[in-house]
Amino acid sequence: ISEIPGSEKYYVGKRSTVKLADIANYFGANFGSAMEALGKAKIMPSGAPSGLFYTFDQTKGVTDMAAVIPVATAPAT
Repeated sequence: ISEIPGSEKYYVGKRSTVKLADIANYFGANFGSAMEALGKAKIMPSGAPSGLFYTFDQTKGVTDMAAVIPVATAPAT
């Protein structure tokens, strides 16, 4: 593994601990609501929906993950 410098990226989405068997359902349940929130805020996605995985524990059968959509600039909080 090597570290490669890159530019800052911004995402909108939801992060949770999810059972490995439920990952596909988690994406399905959260991509739609994220796209709806972007539409209401008049923010265009800058790429395809993605998953960010912070941990992946096969022994416990869970992952700390986020279903996200990339955006060009940081959204207002």
